[in-house]
Amino acid sequence: MISTRGRRWAGGFSLLELVIVVAITLVVSAVAIPAIGTTLYNVRLRTGVNSVSGLIQNGRMLSVKQNRIYKVRFGTGGSSALVYVDLNDDGIPQSTEPQVQLGGEIVKSVAPTGVSPAPLDSTYLGQNPATGNPDPYFDSRGMPHPVGSTNSPWLAYYFKDNRPLGPAGWAAISISPAGRVKTWIWNGSAWAD
Repeated sequence: MISTRGRRWAGGFSLLELVIVVAITLVVSAVAIPAIGTTLYNVRLRTGVNSVSGLIQNGRMLSVKQNRIYKVRFGTGGSSALVYVDLNDDGIPQSTEPQVQLGGEIVKSVAPTGVSPAPLDSTYLGQNPATGNPDPYFDSRGMPHPVGSTNSPWLAYYFKDNRPLGPAGWAAISISPAGRVKTWIWNGSAWAD
């Protein structure tokens, strides 16, 4: 026979215990959710910029393979940035042209100004990149040139994602005079690859 006292303890958790567990869960969630959100935005930014970097490399390889000049164009497609290799040099993206559609938050931007982030410069690249943010093209040897230029300086392209909470994330792509394409991510204090 079970006593009434034993039956009372077998009934489950007290209200106080449940309130404490819920309070701890809320505190942990309040700390973890912003960190998870920042991580997700960082992954989206890195993935988008890596896709653009791959497309630029694809444009370079097509130029060499087909012995033609191909431009990589930064256009807009709806509310997101569209980057494409302009195979017929008409300035209009075609469905048959290699292209990357960036996420809605990620947009191509001009070089950052102010203290944070500092633009890519000779500290990172060895010399300052071309100004004016021209679309690049590759000649039949795979050498990059900014559109409208006859020389081959470093090129740098910046991307920013506008986050609903916290500061915007920044990424960049640099193209060396020899055609090396490199992705950079602003880690809060410096550009890292």
